[in-house]
Amino acid sequence: MKQIEIERVKFSELANFTEKQRFFLETTKFYDYVLFSGTRGSGKSYALRWTALYWLLRWAAEGHNQVRAGLFCETYPTLYDRHLQNIKKEFPSWLGDFHEQKKEFILKDKYGGGILALRNLDEPAKYQGFEFALVAVDELTRNPKSTFDLLRSSLRWPGIERTKFIAATNPYGEHLRWVRQLWIERNFPPELEHLKDQFYVVYAQTTDNPYLPKEYWERLATLPEAERRAFLEGDWYAFEGQVDESGYMPLIISQDLENALINDEPNLWTIKPKIMGVDVGAGGDRSVIVLRNDLGAKILFAERLKDTMNLVGIIGKLLVQYEPNVIAVDITGVGRGVADRLSEIGFSAIIREVNFGAKPLKQDFRNKKAELYWNLKDWLKQGGKLVKNELWNQLLEIRYKILSDKAIMIEPKENLLKKGFGSPDVVDALALTFTEDLSTLRQFLTLREIEL
Repeated sequence: MKQIEIERVKFSELANFTEKQRFFLETTKFYDYVLFSGTRGSGKSYALRWTALYWLLRWAAEGHNQVRAGLFCETYPTLYDRHLQNIKKEFPSWLGDFHEQKKEFILKDKYGGGILALRNLDEPAKYQGFEFALVAVDELTRNPKSTFDLLRSSLRWPGIERTKFIAATNPYGEHLRWVRQLWIERNFPPELEHLKDQFYVVYAQTTDNPYLPKEYWERLATLPEAERRAFLEGDWYAFEGQVDESGYMPLIISQDLENALINDEPNLWTIKPKIMGVDVGAGGDRSVIVLRNDLGAKILFAERLKDTMNLVGIIGKLLVQYEPNVIAVDITGVGRGVADRLSEIGFSAIIREVNFGAKPLKQDFRNKKAELYWNLKDWLKQGGKLVKNELWNQLLEIRYKILSDKAIMIEPKENLLKKGFGSPDVVDALALTFTEDLSTLRQFLTLREIEL
């Protein structure tokens, strides 16, 4: 077999691993399903991409050329933030080339021509039938077990007997349970029983990364208890107690909100299509107007009005300034009058009347409100941004539960008021912007432009 030498540079010097990252790499030589688990800031993502590169070089040194590995994240924004931009800076150009259009780092021929393909998992089924010698998944708990099963079915490569599945994750995510079941609790279903000896977990701590400033992990220490235990201590059971006595659990946690906040950028609001959500307040509640496009959302107005109908004039001015393509209005109660007046003065074509109590499009939800709130949650987790405003903290008050028929229900407003919280007006206004799918609206606008 042809032996390949990396210009007299040892891989350990090239990667410059911490001790824990080096240990992670070493375990992949003995185990085929290795999880790097632990706290935020411990260098898991860095270890993941460099370990994938190591295996491409090792297989090349063993005579296997043009081997393909896949590095996956749940969405493209997270893939870009965690890996794409960093690979361009970290992987040396003498070793290989990054192909922007293909989203692939390809080793030069003299190093085996191996390919590290960077992919997102928005539609896992599109990788059905693909072949990889190594699959790496960042934030594994963000993905269902069905995605894991699909990806491991792609682990095959001619001449390589022991393909590799490696992953990194914080002990947090909507799909935490199945990951914990396999790697932490070692409770294997029948189809994985024969592989149980190949599963190994490496635990990391924030302090394993000597490059982090002390202020970073001190800041983690100030988080609410559950988030602190998960993100600072790496506790896989941190959120077990987050279900209250009525069975409700948080829709959004503080870390999700912190990750979403950005400063306002005027150019952001030139991006179309845009939807305006209007929650009309009554009885002393605020009226709230939120604007959203694909990338972000912004609170345009949040005040109590003596005369609710004054909101019509406020909306009119904001329409001129921001030119939304759709206005979604909650027509429950006094909202009906505002929607009717907007239609009367010439905006009927872009008005969408929404009743939170209406039947949802999918049977997975108790009502329209639960469906819109869940779309909001998914958008944030997929990289949606919120222009900084302390009123977004209201998101942390929203809870949900799964009913006996498996339908998702949002905790009623009455419960929030009894707990001392205000009306969820800001969240309602943001949720209204999910009344219409932006991708569908974009296609309609494109067709209209063609016709014109």
